Amino acid sequence: MSSKSSELTDIDDQIFNDNQEENFLNGIITENDFVLVKFALKKVIRHYMAQVVNIEADGTEYLVNFLRRKQPDYSFVFPDVQDIVTVPAEDVIKLGEPSQSGGTA
Repeated sequence: MSSKSSELTDIDDQIFNDNQEENFLNGIITENDFVLVKFALKKVIRHYMAQVVNIEADGTEYLVNFLRRKQPDYSFVFPDVQDIVTVPAEDVIKLGEPSQSGGTA
């Protein structure tokens, strides 16, 4: 690989990273983003972590796949059976990219 093509790849990576950071700072939610979904119960508000699967064309709803907290850690995993629900956009807050932990299976 030539140094010129390597420089282009580095620039492309930087542009991609800059766009991701700008989307996060502006709260722009895209498919595969991780989000916090708010559920207002009678006397309490609960928040659950999910990943965006699809965005409605008008942007008013998101199809999300919920994660489960892995006990006793504070890590989250996808359950064996997917928990996919449509939620209103006003109940969704964008999260930063999660860090992955663990080893090989």
